[in-house]
Amino acid sequence: MSAVDSAHPSPPADRLGDQRAERPRRWSAGNGIYRLMTVVVIAVFLLIWQYAPQVPAISQHVGFLNRFVIGSPEGVAKDIWELVTGSGGRPEVWPYFENTVVAALLGALIGLVLGIAAGILLAESEPLREILTPIVSLINSAPRIALIPIVVLFTGPTLIASIVASVLVVFFISFFNALEGARNVPPAILDNTRLLGAGRLKMILYIRLPNAISYIFASLPNIISFSFTTVVTAEILTGFDGMGALIESAQTSVDAGLTLAVVVILAVIGATLANLASMTRKKAMQWEHRS
Repeated sequence: MSAVDSAHPSPPADRLGDQRAERPRRWSAGNGIYRLMTVVVIAVFLLIWQYAPQVPAISQHVGFLNRFVIGSPEGVAKDIWELVTGSGGRPEVWPYFENTVVAALLGALIGLVLGIAAGILLAESEPLREILTPIVSLINSAPRIALIPIVVLFTGPTLIASIVASVLVVFFISFFNALEGARNVPPAILDNTRLLGAGRLKMILYIRLPNAISYIFASLPNIISFSFTTVVTAEILTGFDGMGALIESAQTSVDAGLTLAVVVILAVIGATLANLASMTRKKAMQWEHRS
């Protein structure tokens, strides 16, 4: 044993095992504390929302803490129940829910396919990339919400209008991600693939496409969220029977409770879709999480 080893003896093997075993427990305990703090923050927020508007000094001097404006957690829960069950004179939410989710998922799927195809095509062809990329960037600079009325002129206030609006948003996100991924292939890999006799089609299918899809999966939760938000916005503008139409109806009738109930339902739907997209991403890119 050297002098250095004698001065700094290694801990026994069983001690090292104990240290390794303690790390997951400490991490789990930390996670539990964070989850508890999250619950506490939510509980405090709900208590303030429920009881602060009942204090005259607060409701009179703080405009948004007015019961007429923000309702109450109890009232919103009642409105959600009535929407889910179709009771209390409220419309049943499920047909609206179905239209919104179908439009968001279809629009995201079509936009993804078109964006990936266009991104890979431009990555493979330098002349096309130099000619078309500035045009695509210019169109992307236009606010998509301004294009929704134009879409409605061609399709009418239908489910197709919501799907097309979603495609217009998702296409550009997936296009630029796919273009970056397809171009960001190490030159050595491309050269070796050519030396092995691979043609252009095989280069696209086995080299550029997988790299582009890895970039797409990295942004998949955001793509789903943007698609969902765009569809709801289109429904508000067109009046098509979706969750956005429920919000428009609630605002027209100045029904704060119904508005907040729909917003809560939308938040749950959006979070669920984003989490499913995140889980899909982790499953498809397991190599990212290997140590």
